[in-house]
Amino acid sequence: MIRVQVIDDMPLLRIGVATVIEHTPTMRLIRASTSAELDAHRGEEVDVVVVGVCAAPLGTLGVVRLVRGELRPPALLALCVQPDAICASVYLRAGATGCGLVSQSEAELVESITRVAQGVRCLPAGVDLDDVEELLRTTSRWGLDQLTARECEIFGLLIRGVTNEDAAAQLGISCRTVETHRRSIMHKLAARSIVDILHAAARYGILVSPPRTLPTRGPR
Repeated sequence: MIRVQVIDDMPLLRIGVATVIEHTPTMRLIRASTSAELDAHRGEEVDVVVVGVCAAPLGTLGVVRLVRGELRPPALLALCVQPDAICASVYLRAGATGCGLVSQSEAELVESITRVAQGVRCLPAGVDLDDVEELLRTTSRWGLDQLTARECEIFGLLIRGVTNEDAAAQLGISCRTVETHRRSIMHKLAARSIVDILHAAARYGILVSPPRTLPTRGPR
């Protein structure tokens, strides 16, 4: 029996993942909570922690790092918003055992949890393993580890030529929010323009395959 904890700040996603686990005979849901409740429940005996979309101040990446910093850390499945090698590599570098997608099917979620419980790395469908391994070898050299999970998502879109407007539509946020994240990315990477970011990405082999187009969502 795989003991699973779910951490997600989006109620519908948290309830959905928890429901799938509750209806899987080989799994037992220990707790489904928000990132704000993380400290109150740290140290519980679980086999796998599923981390979905978490808000500030921790963010998804911060939750991953906190969970992996425990004395006897469980396996960890981080759910990405989009199938992107950059996001997956950053989660893995932070300590995730594997990555899935918030949009994956129930069967895919169960398979992902089962695999990470066995210590097997898993990646979202559409993410190339070679791309991820190359990123794991190179990204720390020029600061991608400094980016938040949301900044990694936007970075991955921007280096493929996606406009602020299209990035906002794909991620369900406002153009102003995208621009704020873009400025933060440039500051953290010491880039004066998007051209500097593209040059650095090309130099370190980070211009990977374009992501699958996602259904757009309204700003929130």
